Amino acid sequence: MFARVNTLKGIAGERYEEGLELYREKTQPEIEQQPGFTGSLLLADRDAGVAYAITFWESKDAMLSSTDTGRKLASTAAEQLDAELSVELLEVAFSKLPALTT
Repeated sequence: MFARVNTLKGIAGERYEEGLELYREKTQPEIEQQPGFTGSLLLADRDAGVAYAITFWESKDAMLSSTDTGRKLASTAAEQLDAELSVELLEVAFSKLPALTT
């Protein structure tokens, strides 16, 4: 399994809620349509103004083939939220996550 980690820094005040809505309403529905998508997490620290959008992919090829769409969505979000964007492509070396209800 592979993961793309998009980090957005500098999300302040009202932009935080705007960013959550943008992810739920636009980013998530579009990215989950990509072949090989297996799941995602959105981690955020309101006080620090930072969010980590992590998408999971069944293979490196699937992750790489979705890179243009992912980068476009992340860049648009960064512009809208006036945030700094960084992107990392990683192999998931180990995973044991609890069942989430949200």
